[in-house]
Amino acid sequence: MNKIKIVMLRDSPGKKGGALFSPNSYWVEEKYANGLILTGKARLYELSDVKRTVNLDGKEMTWSEYLKLRRKNAK
Repeated sequence: MNKIKIVMLRDSPGKKGGALFSPNSYWVEEKYANGLILTGKARLYELSDVKRTVNLDGKEMTWSEYLKLRRKNAK
């Protein structure tokens, strides 16, 4: 049972009776996710969906990369 992360494009009923709301992202079973993607209700989550920030050097990085660098520099 592999899970993949998807981003919902349209609100849809969940597999177990709940709901999946757009534009939220969810970890769902791969087979179920493929069905949502084929019907146009969802798309695969991409790293570009992650919030990006720019440090003082002008380098673009993700928020998690920024936090790791900040922790490293604090030591």
